[in-house]
Amino acid sequence: MRVTTAKRTVLACAICGIALALPAEKKEHAPIPGTVAVARYVAIVPLSADSHLDFFSDRLTTEDRAAYTAVDRELRSWGHYMVTIDPQQADILIAIRPGRLATVGTGVGVGTGVGVGYPRRTTTTIGPRTDVEVGPAEDTLAVFPSHDRDSAPVWIHTEHNGLSGKLPLMKRFEQDVQKTEDMLAKKKNP
Repeated sequence: MRVTTAKRTVLACAICGIALALPAEKKEHAPIPGTVAVARYVAIVPLSADSHLDFFSDRLTTEDRAAYTAVDRELRSWGHYMVTIDPQQADILIAIRPGRLATVGTGVGVGTGVGVGYPRRTTTTIGPRTDVEVGPAEDTLAVFPSHDRDSAPVWIHTEHNGLSGKLPLMKRFEQDVQKTEDMLAKKKNP
């Protein structure tokens, strides 16, 4: 019996179709990178377009400071990371922002700079300052590698009231860290 090329092609397509229809082994991926799970030092920073803003800034709201205090307290009671106030010393950054659509702030700005021309003179300016920030209405918690807030976050979630009460965003982060640690341990000791 002679099998033609067309019949072989149909047979090969049928076998491939059956193979593709069979359920593939589902590979489970870690919810966060392993480097976040094994990090030791963490700094809490405001999630803001100004990557140099910290919790000592006068431009933060009362809600920002309350969220910082709550997240700091939760991290210390969890005990998985050592909390540092210096982002340069941290392995990871936890950036938080309580939900609000917009914030407008005013104040007095003081700045120094170097003038143009010769001889160069240092100038000091004092004047009014207005800050405007727009963002999501939900609370946000994001994790950044090292001290690079200008990169993309490796973990980010938002939730209504996620940084208040029982801190559901922190609980979710803790669960994802634990899940990743379990997966790393399983890979190490199959």
